[in-house]
Amino acid sequence: MNKWVKQQLAALVAEKAVRQGRFKLANGNTSDYYIDTDLVALTPGGADLIGQALDSTLLPYEELSAIGGPLPGAGPIVCSVLHGHLPVVDRAFLIRRGLKKHGHKTRIDGPLRKGDRVAIVEGVTTSGRSALWAAKFVQEHYKCKVLTIVTLVDRLSGAAELLKKEGYKFESILTIDDLDFHMLPKPIPPPKPGAQRSQELKRVSKVG
Repeated sequence: MNKWVKQQLAALVAEKAVRQGRFKLANGNTSDYYIDTDLVALTPGGADLIGQALDSTLLPYEELSAIGGPLPGAGPIVCSVLHGHLPVVDRAFLIRRGLKKHGHKTRIDGPLRKGDRVAIVEGVTTSGRSALWAAKFVQEHYKCKVLTIVTLVDRLSGAAELLKKEGYKFESILTIDDLDFHMLPKPIPPPKPGAQRSQELKRVSKVG
C-alpha cells in the first residue's frame, strides 16, 4: 500500500471517525472510544483513500470475483472499492443478519453467485466474530471460497487470532496503533446533577 495513502487515511480516521467517551460495542463490551468509519467512507475524500488502500490490498488476488461483508458496517467500504482507481472487481454484495421482509426476501443484497471467490470486508473489527459469521455464511449458503478478510481498522482485540484459528487470512489497512487519537482533546464530561443550579446560586449570592 502507498505510504502516503495510509498516512492520510490514518489522520482522517483519527480526526473524523473517533469518538471518546463510554460506548457499548457490538460484541457487548464497553470501550472508552468508538470508531465510526462511515464518517470517513461516506465523504468523497475518505471514500477515495479507502478505495485506493483496498484496491492495492486486493490486487494480488487474481481469482477474486466479488467483495462483500455484513451490514451495516461493510456497505460504505464495499462502495469505496467499487469506485476505486483500479477497481479489482465489478460485483459486490452485502449480508443481512435477518431476512428481508419485503421484495425477494433474501439475506444477500447484490449479485453474489454460487462458487464466487470473495473477499469479506469490514469497517472496524474488534473480536472478529462478525467477519467470521459473514465468511461462514457465504461458504455454507453459496459455496464461496473466502480468499481473505480485510478490515479498515483492527482494534487489536482478538480478531486476528480468532480468524487465523478458524483458517482465514486476515488483513487490516490500519490498526488502532496507527491512529494517534489519544492526542485529540478529550470530551468535556456533562455537569453532575445539581451542579449547574449550585453555580447559579453562588453567582446570585455574590451579586447580592
